[in-house]
Amino acid sequence: MGWVMRSLGESAGRIDASADLRRRWGREQAERLVDRASALPDPDRVLVELVFREGKSMSDIAALRGVPPSVLRRRVRRLVRRMASDEFLFVSRHVAPRHGGPCAWSGTRRRVAEACVLRGLSLRQAATLLNLSLHTVRTHRVALAAMFDAVRA
Repeated sequence: MGWVMRSLGESAGRIDASADLRRRWGREQAERLVDRASALPDPDRVLVELVFREGKSMSDIAALRGVPPSVLRRRVRRLVRRMASDEFLFVSRHVAPRHGGPCAWSGTRRRVAEACVLRGLSLRQAATLLNLSLHTVRTHRVALAAMFDAVRA
């Protein structure tokens, strides 16, 4: 989990790289995650807010949702790992600009970016959901990766 924290810290400000999900995070770190969670679909965003803004325990949330706590812990770890990536930040800034401006990408590229990067779907799942061919989704995903790499370099 240390690399997740380092990644989140490098791209979102100063976050302690030694922090661990098993311990209580500092308010600043939690707020950074909650801020990034605004790009997630509503159920995932609400889950992140319950854990990191409201400080609810996994057991309490699991009881409310009717799922085992281990399933919920795994879900939160995956969400945090995805939100901590620089690519997530890159896509969220282009898909939903904070200035209220239009999306910087075409409709299909934006939908593929949302499905694969923000929602964490596989190429095949995204193709099925978006009713696109796997080739089309892969092409847009490769283009997104190239744009991200160009910005990173």
